[in-house]
Amino acid sequence: MNRDDFLTFNPRPDDPLVVAFIEFAREKGFSSSINFGFWDFLVSDHSDEPQLALKTVKNGITESVLARLVVDPTPMKIVLVEGQNPMLERLEGLKIFLAQTATGLYVRGLGWLALPGSPLSGEIKDIQLKLSKRWSQDEDGVWVKACTRCGEIKPREGFYRSSYPHAKDPYRNWCKPCFVPQKEDL
Repeated sequence: MNRDDFLTFNPRPDDPLVVAFIEFAREKGFSSSINFGFWDFLVSDHSDEPQLALKTVKNGITESVLARLVVDPTPMKIVLVEGQNPMLERLEGLKIFLAQTATGLYVRGLGWLALPGSPLSGEIKDIQLKLSKRWSQDEDGVWVKACTRCGEIKPREGFYRSSYPHAKDPYRNWCKPCFVPQKEDL
């Protein structure tokens, strides 16, 4: 599905947005499957890998949903906002963030606030670090954090990647020198 296809999405007022979108995707030749995890549905072009993931929220997007949007590898994501009182000011403020994560935002009664598609330029890792409370940028703009074992402040290259792909902080809490002895003890 391309960005122009999304502009033709026009759900009936009485249909739940997720049902209307699944029908819309089916008309475009895509298949869908219910997801019993974070996403409501996964949409694919009859391949094993999903091309699009759908999430329905009521009135607004929580911090936990935002964090998941950052780390999820699905090429395109869509958040459908149902509810009588959408938090429009907050949703408007999230448009740039959502564009960085290839996430579209559709609000009932308003339409698309952000179209799904390719992420904007810039690294998704930077967004993950901004969401993590332990990281900050030094005066040169380099992301740094303190090791929880030795207390030294180091850049991201000083830490191994987290073993949890959906963690808010994509790096471990102990720096590489502190973590290596632990590997040898195993």
